[in-house]
Amino acid sequence: MLEADGDDRYNTAVSISPAGELIGKYHKQQLDHESVLNTPGTESSVVPTSFGKLGVMICADRRIPEIVKGFSDRGADFLICPSGGMFGPKSNDPIVQARSRETHKYIVFVHPAEFLVTAPDGTIVERTLLGDKLLVSPDQIGTDLDSKRVFYIDLPQAYSPDYRELVPGPFFRLEYP
Repeated sequence: MLEADGDDRYNTAVSISPAGELIGKYHKQQLDHESVLNTPGTESSVVPTSFGKLGVMICADRRIPEIVKGFSDRGADFLICPSGGMFGPKSNDPIVQARSRETHKYIVFVHPAEFLVTAPDGTIVERTLLGDKLLVSPDQIGTDLDSKRVFYIDLPQAYSPDYRELVPGPFFRLEYP
């Protein structure tokens, strides 16, 4: 979403509690073509939740290892990356898998054409292709071309020190949208 703060404009993702309260926000750091209008964020912020510490990055941020590492350095337990449409699964999947391997974190990547979850070792836990369109026209809403869906994924909260096996324990329950 667009956030205005004085003269500055940010591409912003917000984190909302189950009670509907704002618990955190993140400003996209890797702006590329957006830099003409928006101000880049400066911090890979982490939000404490009842499921663990959440890092939310936006779209192109996933391509920059230092940005993603910042969430891990600040103690994130898992990461979510909403994306508006750069590339496709052939390019997105290896990028997200690499960031999971580097940070040893689960990453939930949400894109108009794909729902992807990668494990701390970079393997794909869940992958659903939603189609090859980034937009549907108003007359296509509610038809087979409209892939509006809700996804549920349970992520283990703990991994062994070598990130090779899951440690029994509670799970994160993530729902999208």
